[in-house]
Amino acid sequence: MGNSKKQDIRFVMPNDASPHGNEPLLTICGDLICFPEKKDMVSRIGILGTKCFDKRPDKCPSCNRDAIMGVEVLGALEDCKKGSILIWQCMKCDERYLKYHSAFTNLILDEVRDTYTVPDDWGYQPRSEFS
Repeated sequence: MGNSKKQDIRFVMPNDASPHGNEPLLTICGDLICFPEKKDMVSRIGILGTKCFDKRPDKCPSCNRDAIMGVEVLGALEDCKKGSILIWQCMKCDERYLKYHSAFTNLILDEVRDTYTVPDDWGYQPRSEFS
């Protein structure tokens, strides 16, 4: 993603019994903004293309790897019947892609612009204590 700023990223890994033992279940990004000087939110988070992918692409259009994950944004699309994924991101090359048209994506991102959370306040319960 070019000369973007480094993001604070934390991975929540599954336990040893999971079939996804080497892949994160959840990636928490401190901030999606890569290019604060850009005008609209889609450009600021590093989406350069205009093509929309309603469903997860089989392979990344940029690096051709099978590493596309859905990105959910806190507070965005909570009540949407289409799901809560707002954009797609390749976990290998970090390129991001639209799921919805840029005008709609910009509208949703502008609505949640001031939303924040502190993941350390979420609390942690070991799997052995699940009911």
